[in-house]
Amino acid sequence: IAFAAAPASASLVARIASLDSLPADLEAVLAQGARASRFSGKSGQFFEGFVERAGAVVRVALAGIGDKADAGRRASIEKAGAALTARYLASGESEMVIDLAGSGLDATEAAALLLGVKLRGSGSENQLGSNGRLRPESSLLISAPISRPILSACIIVISPSRRRVP
Repeated sequence: IAFAAAPASASLVARIASLDSLPADLEAVLAQGARASRFSGKSGQFFEGFVERAGAVVRVALAGIGDKADAGRRASIEKAGAALTARYLASGESEMVIDLAGSGLDATEAAALLLGVKLRGSGSENQLGSNGRLRPESSLLISAPISRPILSACIIVISPSRRRVP
């Protein structure tokens, strides 16, 4: 784990949203698109859209984590991390930035998200590409201005193990 700021050149950015709460700094077109498609931040919900940032097209994904008062919130957050990994990194994307700004996650919840990412990213089904060769390393950047200064931003590189699973 290393500490860094989110790169401006990111082409895939994932955001986390609680029930009925979109990130405040989300572009208006994405917020309107999410509402039009009935995305409300329920656990397991996804919304994806594209925006222009600094002259480049950026794919933005929203992952719902449910109600803050839900007893199963940590499990929902872990599932969101796993789902983001399965949907993007395990399907061919080489890099994904998860921007936790405005998510309201505390350090324990951020750890649950990372646990889901790691567990889903290390599964044997992700180790080999369709040609039977190991996939190149995928990188995941977590941009996390969480209330605790030690978790301001961290880069995690998820690399598949170098062994074949029978």
